[in-house]
Order: sequence, then C-alpha cells, then structure tokens
Amino acid sequence: MSASDPNFCGHSELFIAEATAPSKKAGTYFLCSKSYHNVACKKRGNLYSEQVLESHGFALSDFQHLYWSDQELDEYNYQGYLPMGSNCSDRFRNSDDPVLFRLWLGSLLKGMGLEFGPGANPFPVAMSSFSIYADRFSMESLSKHAYPGQEANCFVAPHVIADMSDLSAFGSNSFDFIVASHVIEHLSDPINAIVESHRVLKKGGRLLLAVPSKDRTFDKSRPCTPLEHLVDDYERYDRARDLSHYREWFSLVQPSNTNDEKMIIEAWECNADIHYHAWTVETFLQLMNHVNVSYAQFSHSEVFPEVSRDSIEFYACFLK
Repeated sequence: MSASDPNFCGHSELFIAEATAPSKKAGTYFLCSKSYHNVACKKRGNLYSEQVLESHGFALSDFQHLYWSDQELDEYNYQGYLPMGSNCSDRFRNSDDPVLFRLWLGSLLKGMGLEFGPGANPFPVAMSSFSIYADRFSMESLSKHAYPGQEANCFVAPHVIADMSDLSAFGSNSFDFIVASHVIEHLSDPINAIVESHRVLKKGGRLLLAVPSKDRTFDKSRPCTPLEHLVDDYERYDRARDLSHYREWFSLVQPSNTNDEKMIIEAWECNADIHYHAWTVETFLQLMNHVNVSYAQFSHSEVFPEVSRDSIEFYACFLK
C-alpha cells in the first residue's frame, strides 16, 4: 500500500483512512470510497464517502490515505473492514449514531468468524479478521428476494449454504466469532441457535446478534414471545406449534390476509419467511439469562439497547 499517490488505488477508488489529527481521535480508521455507489462499495458494506465522513465531523484533511490496489482488494475478498480494535475511541462506544456504534461492535470481532445472513450489508469486522458468509439462500435466490431498489450485485455471495437453525455442519470450538443481524427472529427455535453457537465458538469467542426492537418495527402490534414458549420450542419442539406464529403474523402484521386460513397453512407448510418471535430489550435479556443458567454457560453476556430514538434494533453479545 502507498500513502503518497492519490491515484494509486486505480479503478477501485477505495482507501483506508486513518485519523491523524489529535482532535479527531488519531488512530481511528475508516474504510472509505470516493465513488460511494460503486459495486465494490456495495459488496463491502459499511464504506464511507467524503460526504458521510464530513457528516460525522471529519474532513479528508484529518486522514492519512492508505490506498489499496484492485488486486489487494480481490485478495482480501472484500474483507478487512476496520482495524480499530483498541484504537476504537469512547466516541464510537458511546455514540448515539447507529452507524458509529455498529463500527465499535465490529471492532470487537477478531479472528475467523461466521456471519449468517449478511445479505447486502455484511457486518464490519476488525482488519485482521475474516468472515465466512453463510445464508439459507444461494446467490441466485438472494437476488430473487431483493428488496425494492436492490440489485444482484448488492449482495455478498455466501461461502456456505447454511441456516443458523442448524449448526451441525460446523465443528466444536471452530470460530472466533459468530454474528447475525436480524436473523434470530426468523428462527423457530432461537435457544437452539444460541446453545449451538456456544458449542461452535472457541473459548473467548463472541456471539453478536442484532435484534429488531419489537416496538419500533412492524412487530409493534404483536405481544412479546413468552419465555415459556421459547423453552418449549427448545425442549419439546413441535412443528405444529409454529402454525400459531403464522396465524399471529398474518393477523397482526399483515392483517389483510387474516381470514385466509388456507393461505396461512400453505405459508406454514412451505416455511415462508416470517418473524417467528418478537422481543423488547427486557424480554430478550430474560431469554439470555435463562440460556446462561440452564443450557450454555457464557462467561459474560450483555444487551446494548437502541442507541438513538430512530434505531430499530438492539444488540446482544455473548462471550464464551
């Protein structure tokens, strides 16, 4: 890499930017793109244009530019996001900006990890880290499930076709971290996913979950999933019980379809993608505590509430 030639990056126009001005927390890194909407940028996830940096109180004059060549980017497989680690300042940790807070969480993810459902927005990780992407859908299927405005090249290609509901393909003590954003609510048996993640993680490994906050999403009309129900799903799983989730979903989230029992049953039979469960920070913390006492003993677990009034998610972090 070179910090001297502003054209060194060639066509990619991507660079690592290191804050050098003391007033801007020297040692903090960003991964940036001058052409924010290029394909590489979309594949990498959290990249920042000059305008975004400026909106966070930074200017390009505050940074030393460490450019990457296209070859270096290809070799890194669009990884190596944020080499912040211990350099990550309290400004990020205590920020009410969801983007900056997400970057701080990403700086905790070090080593070889597994991310479920990265979609078009893979989670940022420390510079020395690498995420294996897993998804229940192939790249072709992901394109078909794109939201309005998304294109095929918005998605990262999964390395593994796998669902977080079944981690049997992964060996014990094999990953330094597991991360899943807005995935746990799509699982009929979330306790099993957490317990199995404990098995798969190395000692000192982290499980990081981004969980939609019930009262701030389209789940707001639903009741929180009772802990007793979640325990039943884990200890006495019954596929027929899942039908109640579909009835609740189509009654309270998509009420226009309430009276179509045949449609609801068909959705249940084909495992149509819904939010099986809904949580607030308080009810998810109850789940975490119960798992830790009864099924998998993590050395530490913590919930990070919504960081701002506009945030729709909270984070749950488990340390093995």
